[in-house]
Amino acid sequence: MALLLLRGFTFENFYFTRPLATAATFVGLSLMLHVLIVALLIEKSFDMFSSLIGVWLPEALIFSATYSIGKFMTPEPGSILFGP
Repeated sequence: MALLLLRGFTFENFYFTRPLATAATFVGLSLMLHVLIVALLIEKSFDMFSSLIGVWLPEALIFSATYSIGKFMTPEPGSILFGP
């Protein structure tokens, strides 16, 4: 839930990234945290990345949620909301 609020805040206040770039950044950050904290420090193994349901499905959901929120909240150029 906190990530949804953060994504909404990001798209509402920072228009300098497109939804695709923002979604890729969120997934990259999430994967980096998985590698550095979970795989290296906690599990001491990279076996977790072989799990489709444990790692890759949540990453795909993070990407799709971030991209969808970005497409919904980012005004198109030329629209009244985008400004002059």
